[in-house]
Amino acid sequence: MATLKPIGNPSGAGGLAYKDPMFRVAYTFDSISFYVTVPNAPSSPAIFYFGTPTADSIALEDLTGVVESLSLTQGTTAGVMSGTMNFQFPEGKILLTGYWSIVNQAYAISSFQVATGKNISLMNANKTGQDVIHPLEIEGSQSFSVSVSAYVPASTTSTVYAVLYYKILG
Repeated sequence: MATLKPIGNPSGAGGLAYKDPMFRVAYTFDSISFYVTVPNAPSSPAIFYFGTPTADSIALEDLTGVVESLSLTQGTTAGVMSGTMNFQFPEGKILLTGYWSIVNQAYAISSFQVATGKNISLMNANKTGQDVIHPLEIEGSQSFSVSVSAYVPASTTSTVYAVLYYKILG
């Protein structure tokens, strides 16, 4: 099975990406029924394939994450606005394993500082979102802040949605 590691993608950016719109995950069910919620179902359908996982499937357990959003409202002049998303994780030692974001306007830049003092900035330049999970290997704490700068057209609101994927370390 695939893991969250840098690979090439059609846009040329680093990260985990697919050439087609199918995001492949693998999960073994304990029963014959399951319940799934798909946000924005009319525009984001989910199709379930049952059988042997494909070689590039990711174990569903590797995609445990916390979702946050940030809305930035612009006045009469277009420009770049900034804000902060605060992620809260369960108790325990956390390893951040990936970052994904989507923005409903032209672009957003997400930045955060890791324990070593190094700053990391990731750009999302796609109005419909990226099929890219940026792989990380950063120890984190129960709360983690991500600063976001986004272009916001005049008299509109730009919303950024982000997921920080993590594992609880033993």
